[in-house]
Amino acid sequence: VKQFGMSEKVGTRSFREEEQDAGLGFVRVNGVSPSMQEVIDLEIKRLMQESYDRAKALLKQHSHELKILAEALLHYETLSAEEVKALLEGRK
Repeated sequence: VKQFGMSEKVGTRSFREEEQDAGLGFVRVNGVSPSMQEVIDLEIKRLMQESYDRAKALLKQHSHELKILAEALLHYETLSAEEVKALLEGRK
């Protein structure tokens, strides 16, 4: 969201922290206002939640196939692509 503009709310603007020499060492300078930082944080939270929900739904949707693969892997330890395909098609 901050680096690649992956949010419509934040836009395509890039927010990068800069390091400046303060005499005693480098200090990170954040040129983002507190209100914009809150928008960024909320967008990151939203994107993470949407991704989590989608992954969870896919795992639930394909739980039968996952169980078949898990059991086969416990038994054989490794499976080729052809063996995975055969298992999922019910041929093995």
